[in-house]
Amino acid sequence: MPQTYGSISASTAGITSSSGVLMFFFSLLASRAAGLNYAKSTSVAFTASGNNFELAIAVSIGTFGIASGQALAGVVGPLIEVPVLVGLVYVALWLGPRLFPGDPSLPDRTRDPQPCCVPVTTGRGRPRAGGRHSTGPRS
Repeated sequence: MPQTYGSISASTAGITSSSGVLMFFFSLLASRAAGLNYAKSTSVAFTASGNNFELAIAVSIGTFGIASGQALAGVVGPLIEVPVLVGLVYVALWLGPRLFPGDPSLPDRTRDPQPCCVPVTTGRGRPRAGGRHSTGPRS
């Protein structure tokens, strides 16, 4: 009996995670079919895919009780959600030019990224003593 209980809990976590990914792709394609541009379509897709996890937690706790394995799987779902959504950001950036060719709302991928280190100044436009990355007291 405990093995069945654990497999139900694991399958619930898998279904919870995959439902967000499926909602992302369904919402992205449905938004594109409705005529929305890339920016609005990805906004709809990320909103739709991110909202299912909170609902899954509420339904599993309400149905099976707070001490059940299903509720635990529902709580673990959001811990999986963040890395999955970060991965979907890269998928959306890759799919954008393919699904929305010539769309002006596509991010410009040819532009140089912003520099990671900005010179620290005293407020008068001069670098602080100690160079760019000084962590000492301000002069």
